[in-house]
Amino acid sequence: MLAGGVALIGSAEGLLTAPNAGAAPGPGGPGYGPVMPDPAGRLALPQGFRYVVVSEAGVTRLDSGEPSPTNSDGMGAFPSRGNGTVLVQNHELRGAHAAAGPLVVPTPPEFTYDPQAPGGTTTITVDREGRRQGEYVSLAGTSTNCAGGVTPWRTWLSCEETEDLAGVNGYTLDHGYVFEVDPEDRNANRNPQPIKALGWSAHEAVAVDPGNATMYLTEDAATPTACSAAGPRPVGSAAARAPCAGSDPPTARSRPCGAPTRRGHRSMTCRGWSRSARPTG
Repeated sequence: MLAGGVALIGSAEGLLTAPNAGAAPGPGGPGYGPVMPDPAGRLALPQGFRYVVVSEAGVTRLDSGEPSPTNSDGMGAFPSRGNGTVLVQNHELRGAHAAAGPLVVPTPPEFTYDPQAPGGTTTITVDREGRRQGEYVSLAGTSTNCAGGVTPWRTWLSCEETEDLAGVNGYTLDHGYVFEVDPEDRNANRNPQPIKALGWSAHEAVAVDPGNATMYLTEDAATPTACSAAGPRPVGSAAARAPCAGSDPPTARSRPCGAPTRRGHRSMTCRGWSRSARPTG
């Protein structure tokens, strides 16, 4: 992925089969040899490697006809049928939707949280050769979607790196949450709701322990929260269905509570917060 809204994909198989993969380490240590100039001026790669552009802001188009949005950022990759790949990419757009330019994330009502926010995610499907098959809006109406994380149950957690509340930039809802996107089932992404169990803050990224579903979150702020640990709990419990105390601004940093994830087969409960000595970015 490059700045300016270009998403690229290369063959992972190439890492093992590229001509220089077994070459002796160079002066700078292990590697694949020097990068070669790219005639297109996009991405210089070692000899034997290749890339394919699968999404470019304002150039490629969504399945619904609008141009691909700009400000591509964090992305998750998932296997698909036919040995292809599904990519869920964030669009880190902030400010009023109407003032954010022509390359915002469109806001189809069924996939939109706040129609006045310009960010969100698009989902790109590619075949086994990395060739683009399509792209569609999977989350809309969010703000400043920076990084996130892939879950062991194969969804994408998209993080809002902002603490803008309703009324700021014309927003109709509070922002500063984590949203879950299903890369396989479009209908699962209807009526997006924030996972308030993960707190309100300028979220950066999420990492999930596949062994016990503990979730670690980082925050991009001057005095950041380094991580929040949360563990699984049976779905359908009273606590999982209860309103989230302490998960709305400005007290969200103190004590999130349980809430189901998008697919509904897991939920999270807070085990505590720890703070970092330095911000993340």
